[in-house]
Amino acid sequence: LGFIGFALSIYYSNHPFFKPIFILLTIGVISLALGEYYHLTRNKGFEPSDISGIGISTIYTIALAISFYYPTLTALPSLVLLFSFVILFLTFFKQQTSALGNLAITLFGVIYLTLPICCSLRINFFFPQDAL
Repeated sequence: LGFIGFALSIYYSNHPFFKPIFILLTIGVISLALGEYYHLTRNKGFEPSDISGIGISTIYTIALAISFYYPTLTALPSLVLLFSFVILFLTFFKQQTSALGNLAITLFGVIYLTLPICCSLRINFFFPQDAL
């Protein structure tokens, strides 16, 4: 059932009315994957900021979606990611214990899961509607 839903969402992803739903489904998949990753790292003794990591991923994906509709805002996702990393860096170094390890775990989750999945969004929405 999950595979059929996944195949249908990819098939209808270029339909104008389904694009926002596809982006929300992508945010949901990223959030679930990051939640599982942060849960695994908590079991190993780290304390990542899962709310910050999921929030950064959600904001980055929304900024990426906005840049699809407004071509003049192509730098928006990169700026959002840079600003989020700086804020996260400053927040983590106020902690006293193992700030660098927890920061690395949090950022690695965003880099390892969010950026590749969002690259698939870029590939999916790269071509104009009448290109094929």
